[in-house]
Amino acid sequence: MYNVRSLFIIALTMPLTVVIGLFFMQMAGFSINTSTLIAIGMSVGILVTNTIVVLESILGRLQQGKSPREAALTGTTEVVVAIIASASTNLVVLLPLAMMGSMVGLFMRPLALTMLIMTLVSLFISFTLTPMLASRLLRQEDGKKGGLVRRFQQRWDRMFNALVHRYGSFLEWNRCHPRIAALLVIALIASWGSIVLIAPHVGNGFIEESDRGEVTIKVEFPITYSLEHTTQAVKMIEQRLADLPGRRHTLSMIGKVEGILGQASEGVYLAQITITFPQKTERPQSIDTIMEMIRQRLEGFPDALITVSKPALIGGQSIPVQLEIAGDDFDVLDRLSAKILEQARSIPGLLDMSRSVKPLKRAIQYQPRRHVLTSWHLPPQAIAMMLRSSLEGMTAGTFKTKQRNYDIVVKMDRPDRQGESFLNQLLLNSPQNRVVPLPTVVERREKRDPVIITRKDKQRIAIVYANLSPELP
Repeated sequence: MYNVRSLFIIALTMPLTVVIGLFFMQMAGFSINTSTLIAIGMSVGILVTNTIVVLESILGRLQQGKSPREAALTGTTEVVVAIIASASTNLVVLLPLAMMGSMVGLFMRPLALTMLIMTLVSLFISFTLTPMLASRLLRQEDGKKGGLVRRFQQRWDRMFNALVHRYGSFLEWNRCHPRIAALLVIALIASWGSIVLIAPHVGNGFIEESDRGEVTIKVEFPITYSLEHTTQAVKMIEQRLADLPGRRHTLSMIGKVEGILGQASEGVYLAQITITFPQKTERPQSIDTIMEMIRQRLEGFPDALITVSKPALIGGQSIPVQLEIAGDDFDVLDRLSAKILEQARSIPGLLDMSRSVKPLKRAIQYQPRRHVLTSWHLPPQAIAMMLRSSLEGMTAGTFKTKQRNYDIVVKMDRPDRQGESFLNQLLLNSPQNRVVPLPTVVERREKRDPVIITRKDKQRIAIVYANLSPELP
């Protein structure tokens, strides 16, 4: 600590280790982000420790009268095994983390591999550059030189030697009083054993639940609801929640809701309400208490499946319980998910239970009559373009202002596309400049299709969701 040359060696090798580690990080395909920066920060202690252990060993040999070159060679050789053994403990812990799959591996792999890279680079620097610099920069201590630094060194050594002497006296006292020493060991083991009793009350999880003062309310109405019905129902929910204690802002979105990890669902029967509150330190209630108040106020709301949750740290909703059922048959997935959901309602502590499988929705399918289309010289794509432009609309251009751009969408007027009868009145333009009624070139079929299809690894799945009660341990 009081050797300027050794401090210079440490100050040089530590940033150099990080720079070399960044080179290998780039070769591994990693970027500088939150995960890798945390790994680099955690590795700083390892980088400094390896260099200090080598330097302390070299300085000890210098104090024994050896030359700097001989001290660097002997001192480094003596601590090689100890440093490698110390670094190996990190390697044993980090290697399994780097090889993990699934979502956990997605988060832990960059962190673990970055720490592995930094540890290996630190070992290389400690056994090569550190002794090389020590053999050139360090000198044998004169011992007779005075000055402020020398006096500080002597005082520090006296304090440290006194501490070592007291520790040795304590060990000697324990050797002379074996019964008391045994009682101390038993008390120490009992204190460590108490962790088994305390740990279940601490809680655990993959990611710490955040309290950012936000609550997300997902509302799902019957699929037959129109945009007007959904809007009116959302206004009624907002009125019920208008006098919540501490409410600052309310944002309602209709037609699109966020799911887990940023996934989204769309439909005019869906709505999402986000309510913001003061920060955790500025309000008396916890976010779980506020969520329970919202559930009580919205209990029994007609024709609505309501889920109250906290936003996740990485976007979307935080839904702790998710059960996936994989299969290709939609009817089987529907039946199994409904059965599991019904049985889960009897489990205490589960809240806001729902499932990803929705009731089938009536759909109209038009099958082109290819022989008729051929006689009229019409491609099948003409039917799809005509239906899309009539119902959804087509972007015909862009209206530009100073600050924003607006798409110009052309579609049929709203009164002209009410009900299903107007579909039979649609006309196609043939290359012969003649109009062809839509029913003459298509075959109309009615079917029931899923509103939403969820897939994972190219396989259809059904998911059962549930929140956990804050009263659970």
